[in-house]
Amino acid sequence: MWKIHRYYLREVTVSTILTFSVLFGIVMIGFVSRGIDRSQGGNLFDAMLITFYFTADAFPHLLSMSLLFASALTFARASQEREITAIRGAGISPRVPMVAVLLVGLFFSLVGSYTQHYV
Repeated sequence: MWKIHRYYLREVTVSTILTFSVLFGIVMIGFVSRGIDRSQGGNLFDAMLITFYFTADAFPHLLSMSLLFASALTFARASQEREITAIRGAGISPRVPMVAVLLVGLFFSLVGSYTQHYV
């Protein structure tokens, strides 16, 4: 049972990290024009810092969106490769792989609440 938990935890975590980095980059590119506009009269470092702060403001939203997208991708792949059918055939509940998403979601909710409150 723990092998299934570890496998899906690793799968969801890697997908989430990749999805988060892509979304963070997209949002950062989207805020470049706003950062340049707000740093009029400043130098390039000011524009980069303002762009980073705008992107960091969207951090908690990016966490939840990346987890949602990564869990959909992970379980869509598992369904295509008939892993869910094999798990059911072995007599294991299909809720067992979902524990990995719950653990990553719990971690992300703690990180998101910390960043909204303190950062």
